Amino acid sequence: MSIVILTLKTISYVITDPAMILLIIILGIFLANKNRKTLLMQKMILGKEQNSLLELTLSQIVIGILLGTIGSVILTLLGAVFNFDMGLVLILFVSLMLYFIKPRFACIAFSGGIVGLMAVVSEMLRNLYPAYFHKIPNLNIDIPSLIALIAVVHFIEGIGVILDGKRGAIPVFSKIEGKIVGGFSFNRSWVVPFAILFILSNAGPVNVADTIPIPSYWPILNLTIPKETIAKAVITLIPLIGLIGYNTVTFTMNKREKTTYSGLLLIGYGAVLFLLSQIAFINIWIRLFALLSVPAGHEAIFQYERWRELKKSPKYISTDGEYKVLEVSKDSPAEEMGLKSGDTILQINDKEVKEDKDIIDLQNKNGNFIWMKIMKENGKIEEVSYNKMNSYKRLGIVFVPRLDAVDEDSVIVKLDDNDNFHDIINKFKNGNDKKQD
Repeated sequence: MSIVILTLKTISYVITDPAMILLIIILGIFLANKNRKTLLMQKMILGKEQNSLLELTLSQIVIGILLGTIGSVILTLLGAVFNFDMGLVLILFVSLMLYFIKPRFACIAFSGGIVGLMAVVSEMLRNLYPAYFHKIPNLNIDIPSLIALIAVVHFIEGIGVILDGKRGAIPVFSKIEGKIVGGFSFNRSWVVPFAILFILSNAGPVNVADTIPIPSYWPILNLTIPKETIAKAVITLIPLIGLIGYNTVTFTMNKREKTTYSGLLLIGYGAVLFLLSQIAFINIWIRLFALLSVPAGHEAIFQYERWRELKKSPKYISTDGEYKVLEVSKDSPAEEMGLKSGDTILQINDKEVKEDKDIIDLQNKNGNFIWMKIMKENGKIEEVSYNKMNSYKRLGIVFVPRLDAVDEDSVIVKLDDNDNFHDIINKFKNGNDKKQD
């Protein structure tokens, strides 16, 4: 268990060292700026902020530390180890380049896969044509360790999505097959500290962590590095800080269903990559196949979720006399009445709801008393009421309007499958600006 204790000590170093704390604060400010946009969206759509800025930001740091601890313990127990060389630096550089091409490609599945392929291809060329390619630099990356790192990152990302992915989700609308449908936009990131094993050269400094006494069972992971090299090497745990994120839109599931589904897909993807990392040591062709599978598998998950969204029926859609509740504002009269996302409003004060205006003008027309007949998601019909309405209170529901009630000045916006969170914010802002003109 000494290797686990040393891993925990390295993670604790991250949250106690002044330089590391400063880096976490800088990342926290970056996340807080994104969270302000989330709160702006909540206020625009729901009438009030549903979370505090402190809650949204601190959870991303605290949960990130938890995820980083889990991931670091897994990596050190497996024995994933890296050299102090240009390989990992190149991964960071490729991630940055991919970000400017398309932000969703700035993921270690793509950058790690590309750099790993560069390492394997250069090794193949040196072996097959030594006279021509002997000067190609050796990236010195243990491919099973690299794949294991990518696997663990996505495994803990899946846990983070399940635990915290739905926090701060924003109700959104789109037009699908000629009808207005409701859905949710998700945008969460976590500050993740990692403790990663490095092989030090004889001259390598050991200034931030203890060297590792190698247990008899270690490494569990099958490495391409010879075991005698590991036995003679000086190995240390080095703390690093990363950022992992979750950004998507759904119109076919509720918030919990979507984050659970996405999280399980990521965990499954991580498990498959771990299996590939265990056989990647066998020969260079298997390593090549495994590395091709890393970005291909990640892209397959993205395309599958996109295909599933297109094929499944929208969850939040209103019909004649039945208005679907998309979201309920926190601490609102609607929440006190027991209304929940996914409920269907059938009647208001003994009258059928026939058009959007019946709900919009609800409190102005009916004094301080509201009575509703609603249908829950399980099909059960319930009657709810509230007798404390006044002109200062908003009912606190976001309902899905019907297409025949939507005019050109509506704030309903068209969301495309490739829209990111920034695009969504701009579309809502532009919608508001047009309405005020």
